[in-house]
Amino acid sequence: MKALKSIIAILITLIITAVPSAAMAQQPSGSPGKDAGNVLSTKRESCQPNPTDGGKTTWCIKEEKGNPQELHKKFAEARNKKELSAQKVTPPEVPDCPVTITQSTIPMSRLSICSAKIYNVFVYIDNDPRKIVGTQKFYNWQWIYYQWNATQWHHESLTAADAGKDELSGGSYMSMRSLCSIFSERCQTARSNPTEAFPWLFTGTQKVIYDWQEKLIQDPLPGYEYATALGGYLGMELSSSTPGSEPPTQTIIDNGSLDGFGQNLDGRCDNADTAPSEGHPDGTINRGCVDQVFTPLLEYDARPDHNPLVQEVAKHIYDRQKGDPSATPVADGAPTPTNKTLPTRWGVGTIGRPLHRTQDESRITANRNTACPAGRPVSCDEWPMASTREGAANPEPPVDGQDWSWRTVPRAANDSQGGLTGDFYNKNRVLDGDAFWLRAILNDGRASW
Repeated sequence: MKALKSIIAILITLIITAVPSAAMAQQPSGSPGKDAGNVLSTKRESCQPNPTDGGKTTWCIKEEKGNPQELHKKFAEARNKKELSAQKVTPPEVPDCPVTITQSTIPMSRLSICSAKIYNVFVYIDNDPRKIVGTQKFYNWQWIYYQWNATQWHHESLTAADAGKDELSGGSYMSMRSLCSIFSERCQTARSNPTEAFPWLFTGTQKVIYDWQEKLIQDPLPGYEYATALGGYLGMELSSSTPGSEPPTQTIIDNGSLDGFGQNLDGRCDNADTAPSEGHPDGTINRGCVDQVFTPLLEYDARPDHNPLVQEVAKHIYDRQKGDPSATPVADGAPTPTNKTLPTRWGVGTIGRPLHRTQDESRITANRNTACPAGRPVSCDEWPMASTREGAANPEPPVDGQDWSWRTVPRAANDSQGGLTGDFYNKNRVLDGDAFWLRAILNDGRASW
């Protein structure tokens, strides 16, 4: 259609991100929901009339609810397509994103998250969306890899397309930018390979891979309450324009996410620096980022080639998670029988409830004083641990009666447990209120679940 060929300056921009979840609202000021308000939306479609023909033609880009089978198939095809960029940046270990019917964004681990989505570019005439004269389908995958010991992350993107139809049979242009290079309130792009915003012509046989290094503009203050949420700032912008167009003079930015399905490319950075002390005269630097939506697993593994010293603590937890639920109950505060489970299978990822860390020192002390008060052996082990909200002084137990236990264990076992727990909290950036699972593995290889 000649009218379509005459489009000179139509650019439709799509921002791929999502509304922050409640799990991100950790910082007392600069709330991500507030700060990201100028970035976010639940709209899924962005259209721009052509100002040069009186609005006779309109260029649109729309997010579609992805079919997992189609996305998995297209990912396999895209890996074999020719890369448009002269700078080959094909990531060596990017996996397919295991999206489902209900989830287009998937937390892969505590340090990684991915998304896979489908977008339709289409053109209609006479201001009538029913009169579509050209279409082309695009596919986009993103991966973010965090560093637990640095406030920066790696961001990969792969974009591919089917052949265009009708008036878009010659393909269409698409350019990509990281949101961190657009909205600089929270993060910035330290490196982009290839150069951002370059318009690539997709005819259906090519792919474009971007490799970004991104980081916080300013590290958060020390303390879990000052953690910086990244929701609303992670993702990318896709900008589509008609073949043969000049650089656009008019740009549409949909003011926010076109994800539209309530899912996020999540992330959170925190600062756990410590002040100078006798052992560390310069203090310690401890800053990093994770995908806080993923629930990590803590293991007390007493096998000989792992941490055999933790055996008695592991046995205590093993009994509570996998013991005989018909064992005779005991009075509150008394040692629980060796093979007796608790009413709640704390930490069991299959049938139980997760544990949640507490950094409230008064609550930790109350848990310890309840489970292991004065008069009990010095090496008293409590379950759930004192550093969890589900500890012995839990003000809101899910069941009536005692839902915690204690046991005397060797001092070395308690010390080993403390070291394993602290390392787990640190490397997974587990903050106050964060959930986690826990599994005990005995020295003979038996696991509690």
